[in-house]
Amino acid sequence: RNNLSSLPKSISKLKKLVKLQINHNELKSLPNNICSINFDKNKMQSFISGNNYLCEDVPPCTEELPGFNYEYDSNGYPFYQPQNCVICDPGFRGILQISDNITIREGGNCFFKSDLDAIQDIINTNDKLLNLEPLDVGHQTWIGGRITTLAINNANLQSLPKSIGKLTSLQILHLDNNELTSLPKSIGNLNNLTELALDENQITILPNSIGNLTNLQGLSMDNNKLTSLPETIGNLNNLRELYLNYNQITILPESFGNLKNLEILLIYYNQLTSLPRSIGNLNNLQVLYSSNNLITSLPESIANLSNLHKLWISSNQLTTLPLSLCELPSDCDINVSYNCLSEEFHYSCIDNAGHHLGYWCK
Repeated sequence: RNNLSSLPKSISKLKKLVKLQINHNELKSLPNNICSINFDKNKMQSFISGNNYLCEDVPPCTEELPGFNYEYDSNGYPFYQPQNCVICDPGFRGILQISDNITIREGGNCFFKSDLDAIQDIINTNDKLLNLEPLDVGHQTWIGGRITTLAINNANLQSLPKSIGKLTSLQILHLDNNELTSLPKSIGNLNNLTELALDENQITILPNSIGNLTNLQGLSMDNNKLTSLPETIGNLNNLRELYLNYNQITILPESFGNLKNLEILLIYYNQLTSLPRSIGNLNNLQVLYSSNNLITSLPESIANLSNLHKLWISSNQLTTLPLSLCELPSDCDINVSYNCLSEEFHYSCIDNAGHHLGYWCK
């Protein structure tokens, strides 16, 4: 009765061992070379290993012994005490001990093996996670044995394995404040993903496969090193919120106009010189923050944003404003301060709403 979680491989050198009592521990496996010990039933006088977690890939020389599922009571008599195993359907693995970072909804303690293997690959490709078990990593939610939420923040992750694309039931993926520089193409296989957060990384480019995430509703990539977005970003027709602040983006693709359900677009502190004409197609857009860029003009199509409540384009290099700006909703909060505007562009539609129009030429 201890907390042994493993046995050393050197135990196989105990050729004269006739009694081995390892019951009531935390053992999940036994070294394969343990069979080098003479486990013949007539020579091994006592082998007791019940009340452990020896459920998979158990060396047959031990599993066949009578004491495999027994332990001793306080009087020294053996009694039946099986391994702490969970019986699961094929393709699932039973794990009885679950840490506090795991939330289980339906499915009990049976976990889809392919999902566990993918998380194990994340561990294997990142030194900071070595020696952890799959269910020890980050915060996870499992429904019906499939992982649906995975949050590994502040973990110094440097890369993601290709196998992350096997987590096809994943709905929420948070990998904030890590050291990622890219995403594998297989990220596009996560077609149930609704929320993807990658803030505070070093990502320089998005794979074209990002456009396959057609159920995505929220994408946050603040504080990365993006310089552009793929045309396929326009395929995210369920996207509602997009956060791209503090990057190095110089241009938005025309396909941006296909994001018909987009409601919030925050893209301040980048290097944009303009907004695409297609931005006028974003009929559901309510908030547009593009301050602290290098924007010199706005497209006339911006007047088509009939649901816009906030338009902040301060601290850019605007020298003129389109007259169509006055066609925006009367309650739209427009901030064009700290640009290169002259008094002739002091539109009454902005003044009437009580907005501050600054005269600031960088």
